[in-house]
Amino acid sequence: MKNRKYTVQIPEPCNEDWEKMSTTAQGKFCDSCNKHLVDFTELSDREIIETLQKFGGKACGKFLPSLLNREISISQF
Repeated sequence: MKNRKYTVQIPEPCNEDWEKMSTTAQGKFCDSCNKHLVDFTELSDREIIETLQKFGGKACGKFLPSLLNREISISQF
């Protein structure tokens, strides 16, 4: 079993209002950047990593400050 470590960072946070975006199955849709956004606030560390991997590390979404700039470690089999 191998432990992979990740850190989620947002170097340039978006200024669009999450509450004004239209709701989608994934989370929200931003008309300004024409992208689907994921609500990461209720996801486990494993779900966050799996979602970011699915989007090639370039997913837009909503994070709580406590989810950012900390080491996330998940086991890989």
